[in-house]
Amino acid sequence: FWTPHYKKDVVTLEKLQRRATRMIRGLETKTYERLQELGLASLMKRRTRGDRTAVFQYLRGCHREEGIKLFSKAPEGQTRNNGWKLNKERFNLEIRRNFLTVRTINQWSS
Repeated sequence: FWTPHYKKDVVTLEKLQRRATRMIRGLETKTYERLQELGLASLMKRRTRGDRTAVFQYLRGCHREEGIKLFSKAPEGQTRNNGWKLNKERFNLEIRRNFLTVRTINQWSS
């Protein structure tokens, strides 16, 4: 699925969503932030939720074989943990931080 990487794209999508919520009768006068009645979360929250679901599918779900190739488990230490901590690799290219395998490591292993 496509997710925006640049702030300009995020702002454009948020504007579009804000404009679409104004078209619903009864909600025209409410601000975008108060639209809890529709159950709309921010774009970044939806993106992180989708990323976590995708990582779960790669690690424990139906795509385990591909997940073994994509992610590397961190060594288990003396303390108790969930057993699914992931290693964070370093890359020279800035564009790599937008990949699913890089942007979800901090959220998954926390």
